[in-house]
Formats: sequence, structure tokens, C-alpha cells
Amino acid sequence: CRTLGFDNMQAALTSLSVHCAHGVIVTWGERGAGMWLAEGIKQLTFNSERQIQIDDYSFICEAYKVDEIVDSIGAGDSFTAGFIYCASHLEKVKLPESLLLACKMAASKLGNPGMTVDSDVLDF
Repeated sequence: CRTLGFDNMQAALTSLSVHCAHGVIVTWGERGAGMWLAEGIKQLTFNSERQIQIDDYSFICEAYKVDEIVDSIGAGDSFTAGFIYCASHLEKVKLPESLLLACKMAASKLGNPGMTVDSDVLDF
């Protein structure tokens, strides 16, 4: 979103939300990812200090620290795959956890060569 001229995740979420009926996800590299939901987030449960509520409609998940970036190719795809996988199990994993686990999956990809991630990355 920096390439679109946004200074921060909250500005990106707010601006992009006017174009979306249900929700927006913004990734921001080493700063993590954010989510805006049209229905609001008051009904959501946050189970991690990495999940930070911005306002009544948005929250962010801080990125996981990566000691050494081995390979960045596919990190965005890993994020997306992690989110879709978790969100498809919504009876077990809720949206805040889906976003958090997607960040974890992207970080795991950064620390591994090729298209590999840590085997326990999606344990939930």
C-alpha cells in the first residue's frame, strides 16, 4: 500500500474500505497486516497481544520477527494461502486468528528457502 501513497495501515484501510462492501485486508511487510470489516469488529475476540484494535471497524496484526530472511519469493502468496486456509475453518479459527496465522505463515516463508514453511506454522 505504500506504492499507492498511504503512510500507514489505518489510512489504507479507511481509504480502501469505501470501495468494498464487506471487508479489506492490507499487508504491510515488516509492520504486519490489517483488516477492516463493514459489520464492525466489536463481536470479534482478540487472543494475542499482536492483535491491536484500531477503531470499531479495524484491527492490525503485528508481523512476526524473522531472524534471517532466506527467501522472500512467495511470502505474499504464503500469507494469502494461510489466511484462506484458516478462514475456511471458521468454526475453529476466527478472523483475527486467521489474519494472525497468515502473518505467521508469511514470516515462516521468509525464513525458509523455496516454497517451504515450518511444519508447525498452522498448528491451531
